[in-house]
Amino acid sequence: MIKRYSYGKALSIAILALLVHSASAQEVQDSNTAGASTQVAQVAATQSASPTLAQLNANYQQAANAEDWKQAATIANQAYLAGKQLYSTEDPLLADLAGQLGHAQLQLGDTASIDALTQALGIKTRVFGEESEKILPNLMDFGASQVLVGNLDAAKDTFNRALDIAEDTFGKGSTMLAKLSSEAGNAYFNAGEYRLASSYIYDTYDIYKTMFGAFSTKTGDAAYRVAKLKEALGNYSGMALSLKQAVATFPDPTTPANDYERSVHQDLVIAYHASDKPEKATPHVLALARTSKTDTSEPTLVVKPSPSYRGSKLDGFVTIRYDVDQQGFVKNTQLIENEGNRKLVSAAMKALDGYRYIPVFKDGQTISTTGLETKIIFKWDDV
Repeated sequence: MIKRYSYGKALSIAILALLVHSASAQEVQDSNTAGASTQVAQVAATQSASPTLAQLNANYQQAANAEDWKQAATIANQAYLAGKQLYSTEDPLLADLAGQLGHAQLQLGDTASIDALTQALGIKTRVFGEESEKILPNLMDFGASQVLVGNLDAAKDTFNRALDIAEDTFGKGSTMLAKLSSEAGNAYFNAGEYRLASSYIYDTYDIYKTMFGAFSTKTGDAAYRVAKLKEALGNYSGMALSLKQAVATFPDPTTPANDYERSVHQDLVIAYHASDKPEKATPHVLALARTSKTDTSEPTLVVKPSPSYRGSKLDGFVTIRYDVDQQGFVKNTQLIENEGNRKLVSAAMKALDGYRYIPVFKDGQTISTTGLETKIIFKWDDV
């Protein structure tokens, strides 16, 4: 089997430093709350002898579940300092507390997270071995912290090391491998490193599709993540294709049942317009209209292209009156007022033609809306 990570290579500088660090030294992503819960459970299991630490742990769990990471980080730091008084520098329980602190800091985008996570991973590696599945949460958080501080290549080695361990332990097509691939992809994606995120995000989709089939919820969620990646890379036709795959996994693809399903349908509208296929967006516009939670007498704008024109930079404004038909298209545009070069009028009219609305739904059908107005303002630094 070809390994993603070579164990014959030297460990990253941060880990190597820990391996040679004096035993007396005291200094020192998972990207979701579930990762925090794993760390918490490990700490809680052996803290019965310390009521204060146990209470801090419970408070941390509550803050993490509420995604109040600022409070969670404060509590985790208190727990870590308390743990230093109870555990030796090589105790895996201290590693759990350091990992808990680093995880909370990571959620806040705090680059200091790498210090606590380095300590946690170093202890766990020395206690359980560099190929133990017990170090997987630590590896993933440490890799995410490396991304955070800009050590992108080192992070790739860390993530691939975790994936190799997961593949050897749980199997090539395991849900654990998919979960870790997703976390690695998210870490790069959230940092704006879309091309580095690509292989991990695609691997997640492929594993879920192979395991559960094209129409499973997990496959649909992974397809949606692929779509967001394609959007970030400017591939709107590919974005639409992946969103269609996500919609196909819904219990009723024609009727979004919750906010997530509505967001997928809305993203499909955006993708079709961005790829110059507005007519294909119509079924999704109508699905959104039928399931709208807002009781409004006006349509809801979902696609709003920016006006553009060739030539020198110009200031001014254009006010236009228009109607919205039963499918959410703009019709019957009429110039009301303008200031500045006439070129701005043409640019504003063209932009307005690209608008797309969710029409008003009333008495079991969509209805048109007349007499809407918009004022499009041009400033030289906007174009």
